[in-house]
Amino acid sequence: MNKTSYIILIIFILIITGGCVGNQKQSPETSRDSIYTVAHIQDLSIAQPHEAIALLDTAEQKKRMTPFDISRLRCLVYHNGLSNYRRVLTHGLKAYEMPESRKDPELPVKHPAAAHQEDQRGICTVKSTGL
Repeated sequence: MNKTSYIILIIFILIITGGCVGNQKQSPETSRDSIYTVAHIQDLSIAQPHEAIALLDTAEQKKRMTPFDISRLRCLVYHNGLSNYRRVLTHGLKAYEMPESRKDPELPVKHPAAAHQEDQRGICTVKSTGL
């Protein structure tokens, strides 16, 4: 009886652990390339802008992201973290001129020069009314 229970226990353990072996795929959150996501780079854009730019360079070389995402994220990083407005305008215009900018209805992309003019109008209105 003792030998039979050991055999049943071993078979039971093999059945249980057999379900754990197979074609296991990693989820996008835990995969190696999860650092090349738009959300991750947006999070880095203020606190660690140089690291975000390095990630964008690597993503561009390895083709992990679309050129549109890379351009608009570069625009964001140069604006938020580095305050380099000349490069903001360059990458913003590059992203604006890509066809992907018109395909995404959720993405409110404006021409950077027009957005700057609207900001200037708003600033002038606030200054003239005295806040």
